[in-house]
Amino acid sequence: MRSTMKIVSATVVFMAAFTLSLSAATFKIGDVDWWIGGALLVDVGYQFTDYGDRLAGDEDSRTDFFVENPGCSRVQLKATYGKLTAFVDEGIKGSNDRFADDNSIFTRQAWMSYDLGEGRSILVGQAYSPTGLHFAEQRMYLDNALFGAGNLYMGRNLMVKYTQTTGNLTLQVALEDNDTVDVTGVAYDVIDQLTPAVHLCLTYADDTMWITPALFVQRYEYKGAEDVTVNGWAANVEGGYKLDACSVDYGAFYGQNVGIFADVFNLRPEAGFGLPVSDGEGDIEDVASYGVWAQLGIPMGTATLFFGGGYQEAAVEDEDTLLVQYEDSVAIWSAFINVKYPIYNGFYVQPEISYFDYCDSKIKSATNDLGTDLFVGVHFEYDF
Repeated sequence: MRSTMKIVSATVVFMAAFTLSLSAATFKIGDVDWWIGGALLVDVGYQFTDYGDRLAGDEDSRTDFFVENPGCSRVQLKATYGKLTAFVDEGIKGSNDRFADDNSIFTRQAWMSYDLGEGRSILVGQAYSPTGLHFAEQRMYLDNALFGAGNLYMGRNLMVKYTQTTGNLTLQVALEDNDTVDVTGVAYDVIDQLTPAVHLCLTYADDTMWITPALFVQRYEYKGAEDVTVNGWAANVEGGYKLDACSVDYGAFYGQNVGIFADVFNLRPEAGFGLPVSDGEGDIEDVASYGVWAQLGIPMGTATLFFGGGYQEAAVEDEDTLLVQYEDSVAIWSAFINVKYPIYNGFYVQPEISYFDYCDSKIKSATNDLGTDLFVGVHFEYDF
């Protein structure tokens, strides 16, 4: 217990020291306006894992104390020259034993945009995919934000994006290079993108609410013994309300073969959530998925109480055999509660309890429970 308290105390002192010594910087060199900022994130807590149904003799649970960068710490640089803006966002990958140790520096974003005037702009480079861009305040499990548990997230990809704002409406149209993963049960060496990923997003926003319906479509060709064409698409809506007593945020999606293009889509111990599957005859079966999430924020003086959760489900579509019977669908759900306490000029702490239930394996049996994770910890963040 003493060693645990020492680590937690050292983390707080370390974050406070950064708070006092760092701040975003703006300056001018010639005709170019510069801005430097970023964020430092550290999570401290316990992970209580129930492995669900296990073979006799296997450990069925685990308790793990962790102090880690959840993978979102970053340094950002922006330069503006007239109507031209360049932005670079460099991140530090997290070190943990859940997604392998990796402390390398990586490029989160790198793009240039040009202001066309009259509310219009064009962006070229690596940026956040515009569909599914609203995040929940869930922090534990590597700054999860309900990704893969109801919240659709497609990551940061190379794209060309056009934006136009007129009054309360903003239209985004993007052509994107979205990386893919293989079909479940079928091995392919080459994946061709027959079309770029297309995003169409329309946002309405006023002083009290906003809503963004969006549509994503893309076609792939999997190269193998026989070429197979795969169609992927997702319809997504997200938004929020700002009231005096609280704020409400939400999102929902429905799509086909969503596991191909969505990032962090599969949190379950059993792989293949939302991916198309082999039909056993050289073709594929399309798999439908849907998810929903919601969050309530309640002001408490300078702090804010957040609680919410999400649910995600995908059809299985495997063919039943005499030896193996499959569930009709697989699912995952999560719930969380936390309090965000601002401390000083961009530095805040966020104690949280979050829970993940991975539900049942796709193969029917009396012992196919995949288990749960419970996180109890504190999120530290300094945005500078």
